[in-house]
Amino acid sequence: MIGWLRKRLAARYLYHTGLWKAASRGVISLSLLGICLAAPGMPTGLGGGADLLLFGLLTAVGSWLAAHAVAIVLSFVYVPVPRLFAGYALYAGTEIYLLSYSADLTAASSLAIAAVLTAAAAGTAAAVALLRRLPAAGARRQAAAAAVGAAVMLSAVWQLPAADPAAEPVLADSADGYTPADAADGGDSADALDSVLGAGLYAGDPAAAGPYAFRYFTYGSGDDRHRAEYGNGVTLKTVPVDASAYISDWPWLKKLFWGFDRKSLPVNGRVWMPEGSGPRPLVLIVHGNHLMEQFSDDGYGYLGQLLASRGFIAISVDENFLNYSVWSGIPDNDMKARAWMLLKHLQQLKAFGSEPGNPFYGRIDWDKVGLIGHSRGGQAVAMAADARRWFAGEDKLMKDLNGVRIRSVAAMAPTDRAVDGKHAELNDVAYLTLQGARDADVTDFYGDRQYNRTTFTQTGSGMFKASLYMTNANHSRFNTSWGSMDQKLPGGLLLELKPIMDGDDQRRAAQVYISAFLEATLHDNAAYAKLFQDYRYGSDWLPSTTRYYSQYEDGSFAAIADFEEDGDRRTLTAAGTAEATGFNEWSEGEALSRSRNGKGTKGVILEWDGTASYTLRLQRGEMNGQFAKAAEPAVLTFAIADLSRDLPEAGGKNKRAVNPGSSITVEWITADGKRREVPLASVMQWEEPEFVTFTRLPFLEDTIDDGKYKEPNEPVYQTVRVPLGTTKAEDIVQVAFRMDGGAGKAMLDHVGFASE
Repeated sequence: MIGWLRKRLAARYLYHTGLWKAASRGVISLSLLGICLAAPGMPTGLGGGADLLLFGLLTAVGSWLAAHAVAIVLSFVYVPVPRLFAGYALYAGTEIYLLSYSADLTAASSLAIAAVLTAAAAGTAAAVALLRRLPAAGARRQAAAAAVGAAVMLSAVWQLPAADPAAEPVLADSADGYTPADAADGGDSADALDSVLGAGLYAGDPAAAGPYAFRYFTYGSGDDRHRAEYGNGVTLKTVPVDASAYISDWPWLKKLFWGFDRKSLPVNGRVWMPEGSGPRPLVLIVHGNHLMEQFSDDGYGYLGQLLASRGFIAISVDENFLNYSVWSGIPDNDMKARAWMLLKHLQQLKAFGSEPGNPFYGRIDWDKVGLIGHSRGGQAVAMAADARRWFAGEDKLMKDLNGVRIRSVAAMAPTDRAVDGKHAELNDVAYLTLQGARDADVTDFYGDRQYNRTTFTQTGSGMFKASLYMTNANHSRFNTSWGSMDQKLPGGLLLELKPIMDGDDQRRAAQVYISAFLEATLHDNAAYAKLFQDYRYGSDWLPSTTRYYSQYEDGSFAAIADFEEDGDRRTLTAAGTAEATGFNEWSEGEALSRSRNGKGTKGVILEWDGTASYTLRLQRGEMNGQFAKAAEPAVLTFAIADLSRDLPEAGGKNKRAVNPGSSITVEWITADGKRREVPLASVMQWEEPEFVTFTRLPFLEDTIDDGKYKEPNEPVYQTVRVPLGTTKAEDIVQVAFRMDGGAGKAMLDHVGFASE
C-alpha cells in the first residue's frame, strides 16, 4: 500500500513537461496579476505595498498547494491529463471567477471571463515557449509579430464598445454642439443672454478664490491609529459619542482596525477657517460610502479652501468608520448614524463656540448653517436638516441645537433610500443637487426626488431649489481621494472611462455651483440667482466638456398645473381645464428614473408626430389671485423632460432620439385678447437626451449588477423661464404649447408663474 501511494504521489508530475510547464507559468502569472489588480479594492489597512506583497505571497502559496492537491486527486483516480497544469489552471480560473462575480457580474459572465482568460494565459505562455524553440533570428521575428498581433487584438476587443459614434457625447465646445454662452439669436453671448434672461450677472466667478486669508486645523479624538491629524497632531480634542442606539453590531475586525466600537465614535473634522473676528456662516461637508480603509474626508479640500477664502467656516467631517470594508462589512442602520453624527458635530461646535480662547469662540453665525454631502452623505445632510423626523426623542441633542438654523443643503450624487420608512422633506430650506449621467455607482438621479420633496411657504425669503445634471460627470470625481473609477478594482476595469470629464473639470463645476449656492443663500448675494435659473449664465465659468440640464424653483412660484391633484388630465391645479389636439398620446403619469422607478412627481406626457397643441385655459376669478405673488416683472415657467427614449424611432440602446429639438412654441392670451408667441428655442436650448454606455463590453450592460446599467438614458427636467414683459400673470387666461413639426415625446411639469 505504501509503495502504491508513493507511485500515485509521484504520478502527479506525469505529463507535466515541455509546453505544459510553460502553460502553468502562464496561469500562475494570471493568478498573480488578478490578485494584484484586486488588492487595491480590498485593502487591509497595512498600506498598498504591504497588501500587494501579502496577497501575492498568499496567492503564490495557495496556487502551489491547490495545484498539487488537484494533481494528487487526479493521479489517484488515474485521469490521464497534465495534472499539475490542471491544478494551476483550476486555481487561476476559480480566482478570476470569484473576482468577476464579486464585481457584480452574473455567474455565467464570470464563468465565461474566467475560462477565456485562463485559456488565453495558458495559450500565450505555451506559444512563447514554442517560439523560443525556433532558430534565434526566426524566433525573434515571430515573437515580435505575435506580440504585435496580440496587442492589436487586445486593443480591438477592449475598444470595441467605443467604436459606435452614436454613443459618443456631443460636447458643448464641439463644432456641431451647443455652446452654453450662445443665445438662440446668435448674437454676442452676454448681450444675447441679457436680452433673453434680463439683467447681467455682476457677481464674479464663484469658483475663484475670495479675499479672505484662512487657517487650517483639525479637531478630533486625539488617539486615531491611522491619521496624525486626528491623533497627536490634533488642535482641539473632542469627546467620543455613543451610537449604540442606532448601531447594534460592530464586528471585531472593525474594532481591531479602529481601536473603538459603536459606543465611542470619534467626532473628527478638518477645518478651514477665515481669519478675522466676528461670526461667519458655517458649512459642514460629509463624504459618502467608500472603502473604510481608504479615507474619504480629505477629498473635499478643494471645496473647503475655496469656501474659507470666501468667508465661510468650512469643515470636512470624518465618518470613515461608518463605511464599508471588505473584511468587516458596513454597520447596520448606517444612514441614520451618518445623519446623527452630523448633528453631534453641530452640538460639539456649539460647545466650542461658547468657550473663551477656543478658535470657534464667537466665530459661528448659527442662523446661517449649510450642509454639503456626497453620495450617502448627500442623503445624510437632507436627513440632518429634517432631524426631528428621526431624532425627536434625542431631547438633549435637540435642545442643544436650538438656535441652529440649517438654511442650505447641497447634495452631490446623493442616495435616497427610505430610513424607518421615511424620507427627508425640506420646507423653506434651500436645496441644490448635482448629478452625472455617467455615474456608474448611483446610476439614478435620486437628488431629483429630494428636489421634488422640497417646498417653500415664504415668498421673498431668497430660498430656492435647483439641480444640475451633467452628461459627462461620474460619481467618484467629486472627491479627490476616490480616484477616477466608480467601482473598486478589479470591477472598475470594466467601466468605460473615455467620455467622462476630467476630474478637475468635474470639481470645477461643483465649485461654481456650490459656491454660488452658498453665496446666494448664506451670504444673501442675490446676483447669483440667475445662474440657477439658467446655467448659461455660468458659461464663462463652467467647463465645456459636458452638457448641462438645470431646474429651478423658488417661493414665488404659483402653479397653473403641477398634475398632482387628481389624475384627471383635463383638470388643473389652478381653476381651469386642459385640452389637447393632434397628439398620439396625452396622459398624466409619474416621472420615471433610469431604472423606471418614480421620481415623486407627476407630469403630463405628450407624444406627437406632426402638428399638435396642448392648451391650458384659466378661469378668471378667485383662483387667479394666487398668481399675484409672482411679482412683476414675472415669467411663465415650466419644466420639460425629453421622453424620446420610449419612441421606436429612437433606435434602441445607445442611439440618439429622432428629433428631440422639434419646433415648440409657447403662447399666452390675456383677458383683453392680446396674444404673444415665443419659440422655445429663443429662450432655452432643448438639449438632446444623453444615452450612456457604462461598460467596455456591451453584453454586460443588461446583466451586470442585476441590470443596473440596462437603461442607457434617464429623462431629466430642464426648467424654462419665459419673461412676460409688462404682462401681469393674473391677467393671463390661456397658455398653450404648440408642436409645429417633427416627432417627439416629452413630459411637462410645474407649469406656472414666478417672479423674474
